[in-house]
Amino acid sequence: MRNLFQIEGKNILFFEAESNYTTIHLRNGKKILSSFTLARYQEHFPGFLRINRKHLLNPEYVLSVEPKQFRISMKDNRRFIISRRRINVCII
Repeated sequence: MRNLFQIEGKNILFFEAESNYTTIHLRNGKKILSSFTLARYQEHFPGFLRINRKHLLNPEYVLSVEPKQFRISMKDNRRFIISRRRINVCII
């Protein structure tokens, strides 16, 4: 098993939490399922944006932030909802 922390941040679009597991969405379209929690990845990738309970985004791939709509758009056309308590983290 390879060490998941050896994946370069520039190759990661975002992390998505599901209970005690995390799916890592890579730039090349692949997904990796990990038994680490999202909080653990947040510690290892401090520059990433924790926008809600389920998502940790790579700011390099953020296209726009709409604070009034609590929405964030990515360069690959995905959209995410920002939790109200985390909106200040997302205003770039």
